[in-house]
Amino acid sequence: MDVLPDVPGPPKPNQDSRTTLKVVGIIQIILGSLSLFSGLMYTVTIGTTLGFARGMPGSAIAVMMGSGLFFYGVGGGSLLTLGIGTLRVRPWARMFGIMSSSIALGIGLLAVAAFVATLFMPGGPGTAELFIMAIVFAFVFLIFVAMPVFFVVIYTRPAIRATFEANR
Repeated sequence: MDVLPDVPGPPKPNQDSRTTLKVVGIIQIILGSLSLFSGLMYTVTIGTTLGFARGMPGSAIAVMMGSGLFFYGVGGGSLLTLGIGTLRVRPWARMFGIMSSSIALGIGLLAVAAFVATLFMPGGPGTAELFIMAIVFAFVFLIFVAMPVFFVVIYTRPAIRATFEANR
């Protein structure tokens, strides 16, 4: 009589995974809402400050407003959609989270490379400029490097994957 060895199967979804997904989903919804609100504020500020105070041409203002709306709108809309999908444990949300976080990470790494390149330019930044650049760099690093890495790590965990697959 042959006895088969006890082979571990795929991880099973558990309550901890659902709690993790709820927390991550809420964080994504909050960040997405903040991004959309920031985009609205950016657009209003650019339109009023540059348009009325400095008399810039309308086409330049339109380009700046449009690019701001696009950037904040895509990021905010993606995070909002992803957060709702994650809260509801929709199967598409896991893959969308991995893909969008990977894209954001690529953008973040390019931004970090550009930041480092500006430090070595001839006649580089002065002390005051370095301070401002350090603040901007910290923000860019958090949003475009640390946060995407966090989301990729969460979405690729075996227990999280099993939770999404159990919800098909």
